[in-house]
Amino acid sequence: MTPEELEETLRKYNIPFHTWGQFGGKNFDELLAELNTNESWLVESDGRIYRRVECAALDVFYHHESGRKLYLKETLRLVEGKERKRKRKWSLYEKKRLEETPLACAYRALQEELGIAAELSLHGSQLKYEECESTSFRGLWCSYAFHPFDVYLPDEWYRPEGYVATSEVPHEITHFAWR
Repeated sequence: MTPEELEETLRKYNIPFHTWGQFGGKNFDELLAELNTNESWLVESDGRIYRRVECAALDVFYHHESGRKLYLKETLRLVEGKERKRKRKWSLYEKKRLEETPLACAYRALQEELGIAAELSLHGSQLKYEECESTSFRGLWCSYAFHPFDVYLPDEWYRPEGYVATSEVPHEITHFAWR
């Protein structure tokens, strides 16, 4: 998709893309990149335009030697020096590429977000759907399809201090801590 095609589509549905990139949100070029890398696509339905996204959604656990089951949770996301707190149902997410299976996406999420480069045992469950207004692209509605997985980390991948992920997006750092 070209920038002109995207702009024309967004204008047709009165999406205020000129305000994007403020207050921790993503900008026009980031949506264009998502679309052109097949991480999301636009769908017109019922007079509205939706950003359609399929995600691997992982809940990450560790059985501590104390007998407690620990749950990994995103704690803080810094975008250009500002905190961006998100209410999340799962420990971590990754956008599924068009050609990718949900399982391959889940393994990529572990690698990219937590630095875990192992094919751990993942337990999948029923696909879940959600529609909401985007917090990243204000004014644009999103239709999500989540492929949920549970994963229990073995001792060699457990980091008691948590994990820190850096992104290709400049100045974006995500912290994960055990609860």
